[in-house]
Amino acid sequence: MVGPHDNEFLIRKGTDEELKSLQDKKWGVRKQSVGSTVAGIAAVTVRVAVGTAQGIAEFYNDVFKFKAKVGSRNGAVYATIKTYVGQKITFLETKNVDVDDDFGEHLAIYIGDFEGVVKRAADRKILWVNPRFVENVMSLEDARKEQACRFRDIVSKSGRKLLRLEHEVRSLYWHGNAMNVDSFPAIATSE
Repeated sequence: MVGPHDNEFLIRKGTDEELKSLQDKKWGVRKQSVGSTVAGIAAVTVRVAVGTAQGIAEFYNDVFKFKAKVGSRNGAVYATIKTYVGQKITFLETKNVDVDDDFGEHLAIYIGDFEGVVKRAADRKILWVNPRFVENVMSLEDARKEQACRFRDIVSKSGRKLLRLEHEVRSLYWHGNAMNVDSFPAIATSE
């Protein structure tokens, strides 16, 4: 599936275990999940500015501790990031893309090493408050209360902006997490 800004999405059918995880222990099956066989987006390709793939790979490896690799396809450089639940994000360098392009898209990422990610994001001075929402998370203390934080710029260690793409980072224990955390022990920590 291709989005309005030429980003490519791969949506896959959830495994029985993943679909079972959508059953909340306290509330049972969520009404909006009844009959759904999609557990989420398996992969997305995001077009990024030329010369940024290596830095983006380093960012995800440093901040999230995700495995990242850089390669080349049809003459274009890309960075591929793999999350702990097998999702994949590919950042494909493309001409006529600017690091300041902002189409309003965002990623929501659940992470076991939530406090580690918040600390590393704070070290890069990228925590950000989206004015559309009420939470105001600009510190680790704030993030502990909300079990979520946001940033919108991917930056190199030196502070150079590589990409504008809002990230909503949520703890596995965030109040609205539809997954049964006990079903996914592999994502409980990034170590």
